[in-house]
Amino acid sequence: RLSVVTRQFLQTAAVLGGSFRLGDTAEMLGTSPAALLPAVDEALCAGVLVTTGDALAFRHQLVWQAVSQTLPPPVAQALHRQIGEILMARGGSAVAAATHLLSWARSGDAAALAGLDRAAAEVLQSSPAIAADLATRALELTRPGDPELIHRSVAAAEALTAAGRLAAATELTWSALSLPLPPAASARLRCALSSALWMNGQATEALIEAERVL
Repeated sequence: RLSVVTRQFLQTAAVLGGSFRLGDTAEMLGTSPAALLPAVDEALCAGVLVTTGDALAFRHQLVWQAVSQTLPPPVAQALHRQIGEILMARGGSAVAAATHLLSWARSGDAAALAGLDRAAAEVLQSSPAIAADLATRALELTRPGDPELIHRSVAAAEALTAAGRLAAATELTWSALSLPLPPAASARLRCALSSALWMNGQATEALIEAERVL
């Protein structure tokens, strides 16, 4: 029963999450918040949206999911890419863009992978599990021969180790060490490997790798 403009507004907003800022939706639609007031008013009157402090939110999680599911997957991916690029272009924290980056990143997409790199580094100390997810996804999407392959292998190994995913960290590190590596990258990988082996109770093997670093 909603107008076409309001449906478009709600579908775009749904990509931002269960709650969202009107300014973000306006930027995605290439318009101003003021121009969206009729759509906002219609959605509020219909009970689809509610206000929550300085944001708007879908009335219920199920409503948000229902609206999200009206978007075909290719369209949803394109919208996630758009908001991910907007958030990254603003500078500041990359964490807000991380979910969207994971949704639309594709193999060989340098901009998307750079965003995943930045977000992984940013959250490594506070949320190593999230950093591990981001770093390993970036590595998976990096093509063989890409100049960033070694850097992403190191980042993923360190994040997996910090997250306590010791088997995955060890497997990845051994694989990366089979590549031609500059000394600094090799040393960082062996440090991560030594830590993973130590935490896994393999003290002798950990000592061997630490001595190789020295």
